[in-house]
Amino acid sequence: MLCAGLLAVQTACHTFLPLQESVPDRGEIIGVVLNDQGRLLMGERLGESVDRVDGVLVEQNETSIVLNVTRTRSLRGSHTVWTGEPVTIPKVGVRGFQERQYSRGKTAMLVVGLILGIAAVGSLITLAAGGFGRGDDPGPGPDPQ
Repeated sequence: MLCAGLLAVQTACHTFLPLQESVPDRGEIIGVVLNDQGRLLMGERLGESVDRVDGVLVEQNETSIVLNVTRTRSLRGSHTVWTGEPVTIPKVGVRGFQERQYSRGKTAMLVVGLILGIAAVGSLITLAAGGFGRGDDPGPGPDPQ
């Protein structure tokens, strides 16, 4: 449960900005959206149907960019997690770039969800342990008559 919560925090608090053509600054966490030629050129290294490559921009020049890859997204929407391996992507294969940005709305929704989840688990534990307000009082004894 802790791992699921940490994974949600890692992804839910950020969003990617709309596609842009200019290369973001070095050290930024970005998504590189590939075009058809990029998918063909990078297919053997990244996978045949990779649509976007996320990671930290390490370096760029006139012909390519180097990204420490943290995740790839396929055309079908599935994701593959990477551990920061450097990958060189030719600029002719890049459709555009998306910068990652902190999202207040997603973070607020995540916090509310976590609070509700913790409250639900706490209620279930309380009920399983004997319910609310039962205490040590055995209740009324047998009728003396």
